[in-house]
Amino acid sequence: MSILALPGLVGRRPVVSRWLLTGVLLLLATLALTFIGADTTVSGTISTHTTWTVDNSPYVLSGNVTVANGATLTIEPGVTVSIGSSYSLQVGEGTLLAVGLASAPVVFTGGGYVRLNAGSDASELVYCQSSCPITISSRPVLSNSTFSGSVSFGGTDISASVTGCTFTGSLSTTGGSTPSFTGNSVSSVSMSGGSAMELFRHCARASEKLWTRS
Repeated sequence: MSILALPGLVGRRPVVSRWLLTGVLLLLATLALTFIGADTTVSGTISTHTTWTVDNSPYVLSGNVTVANGATLTIEPGVTVSIGSSYSLQVGEGTLLAVGLASAPVVFTGGGYVRLNAGSDASELVYCQSSCPITISSRPVLSNSTFSGSVSFGGTDISASVTGCTFTGSLSTTGGSTPSFTGNSVSSVSMSGGSAMELFRHCARASEKLWTRS
């Protein structure tokens, strides 16, 4: 019995299948790059309980973000929040719970502000790293965090609890605010305000302070 061979196909491999496989692999690679490491852009008012997850990190502010009265923004360990110099993350009478881990801190980066306004007393910054300027007009808990940007406490009844933190930027208190400092460390910090002496007394490494009072 003889077998007929089609002209032009003898000895050739199926080229179409190879092209199809290549196309599928390229498509899968593109989808992987799209979903892995993609930024999550955020802006506007948070009026309900919201969680920023590590799976959707980093979060990039494309406008001001405000945590409204009665709302809570929870930021998971390992999340990075990028705040451009034109924007801010503001907490009015809501709550910011940025609670990281020693091995997975919450990171605030960029030139924009984090503002804890009056009424945000239940807020917590625990195991955070921040290069952003932070202004505090309430009584939050700051613990085991590193602040390389400026930190300012302002108000007439500000008794924030600050424990085990490291400050490498400027630190100021205004308006009679009296934060409680315990076991903190400073390095090349410029301090000013009514309670700067309180921090000066309770730092872990007093020899490295650069203290200016105004």
